[in-house]
Amino acid sequence: MPHIYVAPWEWQYEDGQFLWNSPVEDAIGSYDLRTHSQSARKGGTPLGVGVFVYETRRSIPNSVYLGDDPLRALTLAESRMLEDALGFSRGLLPGGSLANALATSIKGTESDAAGLRAVVPLRSSKRKGAVITLGGFGEVWREPFSTNQQA
Repeated sequence: MPHIYVAPWEWQYEDGQFLWNSPVEDAIGSYDLRTHSQSARKGGTPLGVGVFVYETRRSIPNSVYLGDDPLRALTLAESRMLEDALGFSRGLLPGGSLANALATSIKGTESDAAGLRAVVPLRSSKRKGAVITLGGFGEVWREPFSTNQQA
């Protein structure tokens, strides 16, 4: 079963160029939770985080380990660590699964359509609605299309 971490990105040299990459090699999936300016920044101390999925448990500095099931209910301690990693106020994430917490962080009041102060919101389509797919797990969250969703 794959393992899920929230961690800062790393500035690495790969294939003749520098780029932001997963903190440990061989991630089988990732979800970027950075603002545009954080992801566009060239080098230096990493700003912002991502969700990274690996086939096996890893030792990743400055990470929050969230287990091996994105649909499992998060403990209060895990929710607080995730809020801290995302820069959220305490109590902002809803109870429930990691998938629900990710959905909260990329839609509604915690996202930013311009990508300046927070991650860009999840886009919804009439055909598929809003979907979160996480490498190693496939689709982990879905919401039907609504005309009330933030664009």
